[in-house]
Amino acid sequence: MVSFRQGSLQKDFGLACLSPQEIKNINRIKENAGRNFIGMILVPDKNRYFIFLTGIFLLSSAPMLKNRIVNLRAFRKKARRHKKSLRGFLTRLQKNTARGIDGIVTSIEKKVWEEVSCIGCANCCKVMSPTYTAKDIKRIARHLQTTPAEFKRKWLYEDRTGDWMNKSTPCQFLDLATNMCSIYAVRPADCAGFPHLSKRRFREYVHVHQQNVELCPATYRMVERLKESE
Repeated sequence: MVSFRQGSLQKDFGLACLSPQEIKNINRIKENAGRNFIGMILVPDKNRYFIFLTGIFLLSSAPMLKNRIVNLRAFRKKARRHKKSLRGFLTRLQKNTARGIDGIVTSIEKKVWEEVSCIGCANCCKVMSPTYTAKDIKRIARHLQTTPAEFKRKWLYEDRTGDWMNKSTPCQFLDLATNMCSIYAVRPADCAGFPHLSKRRFREYVHVHQQNVELCPATYRMVERLKESE
């Protein structure tokens, strides 16, 4: 499966969350998808719209998307080779934070998502576990028509710090054939925010990027671009 980008809209197959303004771009998606697009269902949710896509773009008819599919074996090899230097760079950057770093990171992040597609990767879902908050557990359990207690018993464990995590990896809600999440609409907040590239002030989130640099191709590429811009 692949991703498609149209202006401010980036769509990973499965489910997209769009603002009313972005809905106007839907016709452009249809035009670009052509015969490979089957259909969609719009489900309004307050001021956002969830779009379930039932179509696919064929890579043969969308060559511009090929470079966004991640070769995880190659990435893991590259990450093992360079993680030490990239983590060292982040440590130095944290101690001597450049002026305007948050704006620089935001600008770089936009370029990163033109190179990396989450649905062309899904490594976080394959090797990591999100932290489930009480709200997450309640919301997902309701979606699955079960109780929070039963949901935790079946899928989660409580770690030494009291956080609720997946019992195993890959994530039980990941479809390994498509890299799509079966509970995307109600996924944990930790998943929705990952990889947190510009979520907070950069200096306060360096420790997360140091961990994710060998797990997330988007984080790796962001740090690499930062290092290149020194």
